[in-house]
Amino acid sequence: MNMKTFYILTILVLVMTVIYLRWLSWSWLYIAILIFVLMIGLVIWHWFQKQVKQETDSHNLQKQMMDAYRLIKVLILQGQAPYQAMQTILPYLETNLAEAFQGLLIDIDQDKSIQPYLQFAKNFRSLMVEQLLFSLYQLENQGGDGRQLQQFQYLFDQVEHQFYQQELLQFHEKMQQQNHWVMLATAMIAMTLLVGVMQLIGGMLYGI
Repeated sequence: MNMKTFYILTILVLVMTVIYLRWLSWSWLYIAILIFVLMIGLVIWHWFQKQVKQETDSHNLQKQMMDAYRLIKVLILQGQAPYQAMQTILPYLETNLAEAFQGLLIDIDQDKSIQPYLQFAKNFRSLMVEQLLFSLYQLENQGGDGRQLQQFQYLFDQVEHQFYQQELLQFHEKMQQQNHWVMLATAMIAMTLLVGVMQLIGGMLYGI
């Protein structure tokens, strides 16, 4: 469901809610309070969904990068140069990452410094990726003797371990966040019930 459809359905639901509450003889004051609370909840939900999407996209891109780097590592250990290895893996990458790698290769052709690698690393919110790209730059420009290859493989193994440790930590954090949203939903339900009780009391005492 796209956002335009969601907004249309939300408006329809709110209109139907107002009609139903008026049918139950709710006053406009309490209806306005309830609609206000619901709108605040929707704004928070929309912001949360946007943040989740950005975080998910960033995480997926980083995971794709780790998979790509794993292929690069295999090719380098088989004797390919880093630049050649990056060219070789292009057909196996997702579209967004493949386009980013193509841009990196073009920039490398024009600039042999570390800058193209650092610019490419800005696509990822992770120092781990920057470290891996720096090691690729060293291998490409300083040759790949046995000691450097061992350091390269050790660095990748450490970064890969760190990445999956972060994934595990993020999983636990998401579980905690879900518990918080359950509590928020419970609070909103309680507030809705409170408005209903206030309506009943107001009707009995003041005829509202």
